[in-house]
Amino acid sequence: MSSKIGRNDPCRCGSGKKYKRCCLDADAAAARAPQEVSLKDSMFDLDVEADDEDDYFEVEDEAPPFDAGEIVRVCYTRGMVGKLSDLRAGRGVRVTEWNAPHIPPAVLDSIVREGVAVFAGEWGDPKAGDPIQVDIIDIESERDVVTIQVFNRAISLIHDSTTELRRILRVCGVLESSDGGQLTDGAGATAAAADSVGQAALPPSPVAIDVSAILKAHRRQGGTCAVCGEAVTRQGARKHLTACVPAHDLAAGPEQRLVHVRATAPGLAAYWLDLEIRADARLDALDSFLRRIWLECCGHLSAFAVGTVKYFSSGYDLGFDAGFGSLGRQRIVERSMSARLATALPPFGERFEYEYDFGSTTALQLTAVAERIGRPGLRSLARLLARNTAPVWPCAFCGQPATSVCSYCLGDPVSAFTCDAHLGDHDCGEVSGLLPVVNSPRMGVCGYCDKT
Repeated sequence: MSSKIGRNDPCRCGSGKKYKRCCLDADAAAARAPQEVSLKDSMFDLDVEADDEDDYFEVEDEAPPFDAGEIVRVCYTRGMVGKLSDLRAGRGVRVTEWNAPHIPPAVLDSIVREGVAVFAGEWGDPKAGDPIQVDIIDIESERDVVTIQVFNRAISLIHDSTTELRRILRVCGVLESSDGGQLTDGAGATAAAADSVGQAALPPSPVAIDVSAILKAHRRQGGTCAVCGEAVTRQGARKHLTACVPAHDLAAGPEQRLVHVRATAPGLAAYWLDLEIRADARLDALDSFLRRIWLECCGHLSAFAVGTVKYFSSGYDLGFDAGFGSLGRQRIVERSMSARLATALPPFGERFEYEYDFGSTTALQLTAVAERIGRPGLRSLARLLARNTAPVWPCAFCGQPATSVCSYCLGDPVSAFTCDAHLGDHDCGEVSGLLPVVNSPRMGVCGYCDKT
C-alpha cells in the first residue's frame, strides 16, 4: 500500500487538520529547498519585510508536469452560483473550452510556468461566500486529466495565502483575460462568433502590477496640514504641528485644554490623520469625528478599547461586566461613550483601539500624542490637523489611477481596482460590488462611498 498522504487526509502530525491545511507547505518547502515567502492575510497586511514583498509574486522553479505541446484541451468554468447544485446544473456559470491547436499561447504558458497541474483538487471554502464564486480549470493531456476547483478565490486568498493557491489564482487571471465571453465549442468558436458580430472586442489583458512597489509607496504616504496647507510627511507631521498649530491660535478668547490624537489603520499604512479635541469632550465626540471623516456608511455600532475597558456607542446593550474571571484573568468592563476624554484616555504615548461596525469591521489604532492649552477658536469639539493625501491604486487593465474597487475582490490587488474607461471589463459576476475609490481605510467595505 502507498504511504503517500493525500491533500485532504488527516495530517500525520496529529493536529486534527487536513494535510493541505497543516504540514503540506512545510513538506513541500523541505523537498524543494528554495526560500519560502510569507505574506500575512492579504495585500492589506503591510507588516512584512521588503525582501518578502519583492518575492511575493515570484514563481518558484519547478519542473512542470505538462509540456505545452502535451496539452490537448483546456476548459475554464467560472461564475457565481447560489448553491453547488446550480453549478452541477450549469446555472450561473460560463464555460470556455479550447482544444489544441486553438488554445491561446498565454493560457498554455501560464499553466506550464506555474506548474498547477500538480494541484488537482478543491481549494477554498464554498461556504465562505454567498453567492459562491467558482473557478474550475480542467487540463487534459494525452496521459492525464487534471481538475482544479477554486471556491471564493478572493476570500480564500485572505485566509489561505499559500504559494500553491497564489499560483492557481494567477492562472485563473490569465484564463479570465483570455476568455472572450462566449460559450465555445472548443474548436475556435469564440473567434468565429466574434467575426459574426463584427469583430467583437475581447476584454483587455491585465497589465503587470508591482504590488510591492505600491505597498512601499503607501508606507511613505505624505499628507497635508489642515491648518496652514503645507505638505507634510507621516513621520514629520507631529514636529510640524507642534509649531504650526499654536502659531495659528487666536490672540484673544477663552483658553481651552486640548488633546492631540493620531489615528492610523493597522495593515493600511497609507491612511493616517491627526486631530485636536477638547479634553472635556466626551468619547462620543471623538467617535462622531472619526465616523464623519473616515467611516460612516450605515449607522453601525462602534467601540473604543482602552485597556480592559470598552466604551460602546449608543444602541449597544451594556453588560457592565466587572471584576475578575476564572483563573484571575481580568474581565472586560463595558461602559458608554459618555465618558470624558480626560478620564478615559490612556497616558500620553500609549495606544488604544477603535472599531466601527462589528460585522464588516474597520479597526483603527489611536494614540493620545500630547496636550496643550490654547485658543483655537473651535466651533466644534474636534478639528482636523493633518491627513494623508489620497493614495493611488492602479487600474488592473491599464495601470492608470483607479476610480472603482470591487468589494468582492478586495483581497486581490491585481484585479480589484479599475478606472472609468475599463469599468465594464471587471467581471467577477457582482456589479453591485463596485464602489468608489476613496481616501479612507473603509474603502470597498459595506456600502461606504464617502468622498471627504
